[in-house]
Amino acid sequence: MAADEDEGVKAQRERWRLAKRAQRGVPAITVRPVSDQFKLAVLAERDRRLKRSYRDWAVLDYPDFDQLWRKRSFAASVWAAKTLLVAEFGDVGNSPTRIACWLRDEGFVGDYAKESVRPLVYEARKIIATLERVGMKGGAEPFWPPFSFGDGG
Repeated sequence: MAADEDEGVKAQRERWRLAKRAQRGVPAITVRPVSDQFKLAVLAERDRRLKRSYRDWAVLDYPDFDQLWRKRSFAASVWAAKTLLVAEFGDVGNSPTRIACWLRDEGFVGDYAKESVRPLVYEARKIIATLERVGMKGGAEPFWPPFSFGDGG
């Protein structure tokens, strides 16, 4: 008889847990597959952004150019991952963990250790925000202008 009561209590707790989850309104993730054209356009824009960064910074006698280039290259990959994941999953696709997993799956992590990718995504997102906002030598156009591709996928 005690075992029946335990099963009843467990079942009641499970019902409460499910009801609480539904009450919180945990959004269901809707996946909108992106077209191959959109993915190619995003990756081409990533390459354009890297070329623009190289053109703007390679002329300077920057002492740590290799380190800067590595950070910019990773930031461009994070930008591409973020753009593709937001197009596919909406705003929930924007998490650093999901971006890090996408980068690992697609082979964009280079020689970074697996454990260090997610913290680097946080740093890269700060770099992206700056590059999309600030221009070279006080110019009006930012380093990385906004990207648009019609309906986004």
